[in-house]
Amino acid sequence: MLQNANQIRSLQEARKEFSTVHKCQQYLKKLRWPDGVTCPRCETDRPAYIKTRKRWQCRKCRYQFSVTAGTIFHRSKIDLPRWFVAIWLMCHSPKGISAKQLERELGVHYETAWYMAKRIRKAMKHDIFERKLCGIVEVDDAMVKSDGNKRWGGKTPVVDMASRDGGLRLEAVERIKAASIEHIVAKNIDYVKCLYTDGGLAYKGLEQLAPLKYVVHIK
Repeated sequence: MLQNANQIRSLQEARKEFSTVHKCQQYLKKLRWPDGVTCPRCETDRPAYIKTRKRWQCRKCRYQFSVTAGTIFHRSKIDLPRWFVAIWLMCHSPKGISAKQLERELGVHYETAWYMAKRIRKAMKHDIFERKLCGIVEVDDAMVKSDGNKRWGGKTPVVDMASRDGGLRLEAVERIKAASIEHIVAKNIDYVKCLYTDGGLAYKGLEQLAPLKYVVHIK
């Protein structure tokens, strides 16, 4: 089974990988619960699976839920393969994709395509750029290609921070140096369990903000 949808390079591959409801359910299950199924209501792990109803029941709060519970697919009459292909199309169309094009590609009515596009766009508009990062946070830097920045050969220095729960921050800087990195990280984190960086000296000052661990790439 496919581990990462980013590995899909064409619409034909997307249709093949998400050709059945079962394949979609298995992929969604791994995506939602990589460390094992947990109750979405009380977060208790190892719920009981009811084969006849194709859903789980929490052993603690008795809540019953399916793999689509709490998602844009919940109680939808549109089959999962169409949903997954629609999401792939919207995420891999550089200039965007219209409901009319979705109508043609998915073989659905225009109203259905419009509804799907609306739900998918709403799901994409989350608050990862508004709330501060918590838990385990990884910090790195990169040179990103940009227009008008001749100082670094047409590239802009960027400090990037990612929380392992999915939160993300990117911020452009004049140059990568310890003072600017410390300032940027400090204003973007909240309750941090640990910070991970590479062995660069520019990250040494982050020890003042949270426990710091290094990933030594040379090893």
